[in-house]
Amino acid sequence: MHSLKLVLYIFLFASSVRLISSRSLCEIYDRHLKYYKVRDCYKSNIPVISWTRTSNLQDCMEFTRQRNGLAFNFSPEEASNYRNFSQNCHVLGCPETKNGITLVADLTFDYYSAYGNLSMTENSTCIKSIGLFGLIEEKHNYNRSTEKCQNIGAHLANVLSEIRTNHLSQYINDTLQDWYKVAYIGLNDINEEGNFRTLNGSKLSCFRYRAWGPGHPRSKHRNEDCVVLDSDRMWRVVKCSSKLPALCEFYPSQPLENVDFGNISYHGNSSNGQNGTCISKQITKDLNLTIFRREYLRN
Repeated sequence: MHSLKLVLYIFLFASSVRLISSRSLCEIYDRHLKYYKVRDCYKSNIPVISWTRTSNLQDCMEFTRQRNGLAFNFSPEEASNYRNFSQNCHVLGCPETKNGITLVADLTFDYYSAYGNLSMTENSTCIKSIGLFGLIEEKHNYNRSTEKCQNIGAHLANVLSEIRTNHLSQYINDTLQDWYKVAYIGLNDINEEGNFRTLNGSKLSCFRYRAWGPGHPRSKHRNEDCVVLDSDRMWRVVKCSSKLPALCEFYPSQPLENVDFGNISYHGNSSNGQNGTCISKQITKDLNLTIFRREYLRN
């Protein structure tokens, strides 16, 4: 009896260790976006998906993460007397790209983004609250496709959720002109047959969602180690030597040291601390206007 209990305890302990290890491995790769200050005294006119009033920058960042924002406009509390509304944290579903053409001057706000290096996102397409993507239509094998994505500051796309698979499948359908509309994604079982992983090492077994097409993955075809996404919202395995388009997902990035916005140059800052420069400018502007009015009335 004691031997049976000991075996049972050992089994339960081993199962617990495996469960904890599995959960830890899955949690390692949870996306936790970091936001960078891209522009002082400016805000983005990209549509706001949510907004609130916060007392500090860190709370606005956390609110943005909770709302799946890719960027945000933030105005510190000391600017409240100069704003036309109380909400000082504006969450954006898409970030500025290219030359920041929808940034507008606003002395009470600063613009923050998870994609601070605008030059790396010049040819990207935003899928709201998910990320920035690009399709390389030139056909290559899997390894070459991986390199092509890396050359533009991206990696083969993650599709391990229903919302990602559905939106990215639509993107493939809308963009590719071939009758067979598929593209390589960041999923394969090259290292271990049947054990599919993303390019950052996350196991498919850590995720509940699956979108395999009928008959896939095909166990009889053991040389089909790479995965594509098609225009019908399905994953399919193919030979890694197949030459196909590539679906790339851009890496979040910090701003360059010097960012050129048309005819205005700005030295990039980190997201640490709040900005008081714009408020000082506003106070100075108001003071100069008051002095001008007094001089005008006196004359």
